[in-house]
Amino acid sequence: MSKNKFVYLMSDGCNYKIGKSQDPDKRVLELATANPNIELIAYSDIVKEKYVHDLFRSKRLFSPSGKKSEWFSLDERDVATILRIFETGDACSEDPNKQYRGNITWGGGEDARLHGLYHWGNRVKSNEGWKIKFGKYKGRKLVSMQSKEEIDYIKYFITEFRKKPRPRWVQGEWAGHVYNRFCWWIGELRNRDYQAIQCYFRNGEEI
Repeated sequence: MSKNKFVYLMSDGCNYKIGKSQDPDKRVLELATANPNIELIAYSDIVKEKYVHDLFRSKRLFSPSGKKSEWFSLDERDVATILRIFETGDACSEDPNKQYRGNITWGGGEDARLHGLYHWGNRVKSNEGWKIKFGKYKGRKLVSMQSKEEIDYIKYFITEFRKKPRPRWVQGEWAGHVYNRFCWWIGELRNRDYQAIQCYFRNGEEI
């Protein structure tokens, strides 16, 4: 195997891992000790890992410690896009911010989809490092709130905020900002089964 770093795409039948390795075939065998269903789909040495990660930022999974992982919840179109990028290297020497930051002709198609996907990822970026600033979970990253007890805490705040009249403890501009972030995270959790991906992590960190 070459000394070059290959960017690879793997899947365990549920989610997809986008990483880099000098030897993807060896890497998949290492990962299989904790996740026996994982398979290597493809790899390439003409793309940059960061480019693919940034493009699919809005579909990234987070570790229980709140760190960004190399696991993503992708659909068939996403996989087809990655395979095309692996084969052609389309624009992968560029920062996707340069590729997708401007307005494009909204005629639909793949370019429009990726444009929207990338810019939604930029909105997600602002939530990745946000920490709770009150209550029993003060100082915790929102994206690390994954246990049933933690999720119930978030849902309780959302329920209280929606009451009419609103309780005094959830009044004010700050509460509105927290509400929006909490609703975003509940939506993420609803779309992705975080309890089913524990094999991706050990002691809160990605394997």
